[in-house]
Amino acid sequence: GDTSMYIVNSEALKAYSNMGFLGLTLPFEYEEDNDNYKYATKVIYGKICAMISKGCVNSYFTGCEKEKGLDDIEKAPVKRINLTAKAPKKTPLKRDEFTALNYCKFCYNRVITRDAFDEINRLGQYKNKGINIFRIDFYDENKEEVERVLGRI
Repeated sequence: GDTSMYIVNSEALKAYSNMGFLGLTLPFEYEEDNDNYKYATKVIYGKICAMISKGCVNSYFTGCEKEKGLDDIEKAPVKRINLTAKAPKKTPLKRDEFTALNYCKFCYNRVITRDAFDEINRLGQYKNKGINIFRIDFYDENKEEVERVLGRI
C-alpha cells in the first residue's frame, strides 16, 4: 500500500497487515509519535503525484502531436508544462504549483508538485523511531539533481 492508504497510527498499520497488506507506506504528513512503525516505508524525497489524468494537457496549449502528424510518436519526448492553481500558498510544499508531465505516446499526464518533498535531513530521526525502509521517488530530475539528492544520504 502506498501513501494513499492512510496509516494514522501503528494500530492502523497492524490492521492493514492483518488484512494481508504488506509494505505499507507512511503518509507524507507523518509526524513522529510513540508508535512503532518498524515495517512501514517512509518517503524521504520526491515530488508528490497529485493526479494522473487521461487526455493531454499539451494538446490544450499547442495541439495534439498525433493530429499534427508527428512522424514517430514512439519517440515523442515527455513534455513538462508548469501549472499554477489559484489557491493561496498555505504549505511549505507550495502544493499550488505543479508540473504536468505529458506522455504523448500514451495520451496521459502525471501532475506532480513542482517542489520536492524533502525530509532527507530527518533520516536519523526516523531510524531512531525504528523505521528502516526508506523510499526516494524521482520523476523528472536530471542527472545532477539525482546525484545531489543521493549524495545527501
